[in-house]
Amino acid sequence: MMEEYVRSKKMEDLLSLRGTISIDYDWQREEDAELKATKNRELLHGTTIRSHHGGACHG
Repeated sequence: MMEEYVRSKKMEDLLSLRGTISIDYDWQREEDAELKATKNRELLHGTTIRSHHGGACHG
């Protein structure tokens, strides 16, 4: 009987949280920052990501 009550109470608590989480994630800004960082690495190392693999698979 007590286990049933605890399980029921936990479920109520979880359901009460539904819809209250707000995530403000600016994926466009993150992508722009990643592209900028990649370009900076290329400039520093004088290479491009593509040149590491040569564009072909050498399996």
